[in-house]
Amino acid sequence: MSTSTIPPPSITHVNLTRNDLSIVTTIFDPESAPSTPSIILDRNLPLDSHISDATFQQIRTIENSLIRSATSTAPDRPSTASLLETASTQIAAHPSSASLLNNRAQLRRSQYANLLVRVAADAAIDYTQHALDAAAVLADLDAAIRLLTPTPIVSLRMSPETARTLAQAHMQRGTVYLAAARALPSGGLVLGEVERVEGRWNKEEFENEASRAFQAAALFGNEMGGKLAVATNPMARLCGSIVKEAMRAEGVQM
Repeated sequence: MSTSTIPPPSITHVNLTRNDLSIVTTIFDPESAPSTPSIILDRNLPLDSHISDATFQQIRTIENSLIRSATSTAPDRPSTASLLETASTQIAAHPSSASLLNNRAQLRRSQYANLLVRVAADAAIDYTQHALDAAAVLADLDAAIRLLTPTPIVSLRMSPETARTLAQAHMQRGTVYLAAARALPSGGLVLGEVERVEGRWNKEEFENEASRAFQAAALFGNEMGGKLAVATNPMARLCGSIVKEAMRAEGVQM
């Protein structure tokens, strides 16, 4: 009676990045994942811990005017350059206003089809100015987030207004990063001439950082941030690729 020998399974060697190893560790050892801090909204706290409530309300009135002008379709609406000048004047007077920094970033970002990647729609825009504006937007978002985020983050108690500003800043950062990730295959980064770490990132790094930013936005109360965090989560993408590879190995058509 003949016997057959079952061949040993083939082994594929895969070079995992440090980020991949972290993801795999979290999948198989969930307790290794960092705990998510809790957010406690307290209406008795200052609207912004760096400025008085009265100043905050004055700034909000100015910001609402800027937003109305920026979104107006009237032919005589102020130019973006004029609105940026107004925002910068206010920031010079109130440098600790995270909300103003966040809104200036949004105004400056609105000038480009894609802030970090040079695309066809931006062909007429000066490359050097585009790079400077991209760095300025990221710097404003960095400053806004740094101003309002206490360290270390364990349990956060803040006003709803502070949480909203943080959510908006993280959401903007995530949107900028995700747009860069999606445009990179057909365009080049504009940050080559500016000293920002993002200027050295690849598509995967932008996607991973976008997911982190959306997760932070969700933490501070942005519902869309939560949905985008799930959609861009690198762990979900890795698990999805593992499932697809297993299905291919079993001869299942994808």
